[in-house]
Amino acid sequence: MKRYWIIFFMLFSQNVQSQIDDLNSIAEKYLKEYNIPGLAISVVKPDRILYGVAGLKKCGSPHKIDLDAKFQLASNSKAITATIAATLVKEQKIAWNSKITAVIPELKGNIRTEYDSVSLEDLLSNKGMVQPFEEDDSQEWKNLPKSISNSSNSKLEFAKYALNLAPKINSEKGFSYSNGGFIIAGLMLERCSGKSWAELIDKFNQDFEVEAIPCFPNQNVSTDTYGHKRKLGRYKPISPKNEYNFEFDFSPAGNLSISVNDLSKVMSKHLAGLLGKDNVLSTDTYLKLHYGFEKYALGWYNGNVGETDQKFSYHGGSLGTYSSAIIISADRKVAIIILINSDSKKITELKNKLRIDLWETYGDQLRAKH
Repeated sequence: MKRYWIIFFMLFSQNVQSQIDDLNSIAEKYLKEYNIPGLAISVVKPDRILYGVAGLKKCGSPHKIDLDAKFQLASNSKAITATIAATLVKEQKIAWNSKITAVIPELKGNIRTEYDSVSLEDLLSNKGMVQPFEEDDSQEWKNLPKSISNSSNSKLEFAKYALNLAPKINSEKGFSYSNGGFIIAGLMLERCSGKSWAELIDKFNQDFEVEAIPCFPNQNVSTDTYGHKRKLGRYKPISPKNEYNFEFDFSPAGNLSISVNDLSKVMSKHLAGLLGKDNVLSTDTYLKLHYGFEKYALGWYNGNVGETDQKFSYHGGSLGTYSSAIIISADRKVAIIILINSDSKKITELKNKLRIDLWETYGDQLRAKH
């Protein structure tokens, strides 16, 4: 009997190694096809995580991408912010329906009345009517008071400014995407917990046993991953001081960094929760985060797989020097992560093509709708 177990273990190990090698070869294939600096990918299944890495942390350097190389998530940071909110709701520090002015009383009477009824849940589902703060040349960015960047509480000053702008409503979509709304949600989470945003990230790291940081990777460790921009047909590394310069702490909306190894651990918890296994959060909470509202729930877009009744949720992220994508489906029993240390129109094409490739290869068989 022992001999058969040894043979089984050897075959199992060889099969897992083969799948890892397959993912590395897939990463190498896309690296060469699109001539990019580096990328890290993973496929999270209920019983295992497969990884693939390829390329360099910085063009012209000897440092190769590995499983612990951090990547800037851009808007995929929103899922982490919503997850942090869920842990504080679990601890009864705040409720999903807590109103902005109830948590931040000094805003009462100092913001437009349309925002008086806006809750934490509204902000995290992009139903808070806050202006987008998405495009650099938008009026809300152009008119941002310079005093905000010098303030000791930049999120509060930002909230005072943003919540005195006209509401943004998209009746066709049912939500209006807003980086600004997630910044204000971050402020609410600081207030209700009595912790700074950095301390809340530390708490998230402890809860999920990972390491996320509220900055670009090379701003934390000089030898970690660099972002790249395409210039004259080539990708050039961007120094820490020349990365995107935020006027205030933007990390709740789009400035968190994490490795593919650690992000896969987080997504494995999300996938397990969606499959009915409570862990850091309950199954009901994971379902709320991903599917609590149609089209955009709490930090996640969602929809149906083709013409079936199977569900999936996803998000993309891009800030000009990094790009990321996450897609997760309990029905297909898979989560897919794509992290790239560069950005361009070609990168968007790469992400879409690679996402479909991994989805079709590693997702469970599609079932027809009855």
